[in-house]
Formats: sequence, structure tokens, C-alpha cells
Amino acid sequence: AVLRNCSIHDNLTYGVEAESKAKFILSETVIKDNKSTGVRVSDKSNGLISECQVYQNIKDGVIVWQEGIINVVKSKVNENKGSGIR
Repeated sequence: AVLRNCSIHDNLTYGVEAESKAKFILSETVIKDNKSTGVRVSDKSNGLISECQVYQNIKDGVIVWQEGIINVVKSKVNENKGSGIR
């Protein structure tokens, strides 16, 4: 999946969730004000976050676990209530 030039905000849980070996690209996208984590990557999913802003989420900006892989390039991950990237 490719999400480019989007605004993802005010969701009840995650802004973006990738699981089950998903592959994704987030480019020039704002992910903010979600009730949990901005971007959650797990279960061997693989993604690129490029030229994005991830901020003011209730938990972490970006969380990677269960063998998830993420590349973050030219992006701002700040002002989240938990970790920036965990």
C-alpha cells in the first residue's frame, strides 16, 4: 500500500497499522492526534516513512515489534505522549 500526501488523524486507536507481513510506504503524510500510536508495525511487516510528520498521538509516534521493519527518512516524529520511535 502507498499513502502519499494524506492527513490521518483523530482515530480511536492507531493512525496506521501494518501487520501480517504487510508492505507499505507513507510519503508526505501527516499522522496526528490518534488515541493510541501514530504508526504501528508488527508481524514481519516492512515499511518506509518518508517526508512525514507524526505528532501529538496519545501513545508512541511509531512502534515496531514482532519482527517488524521500518525505515524513517526525512521525517519529524515529535510531541507524542509516549516514545517518538519505539
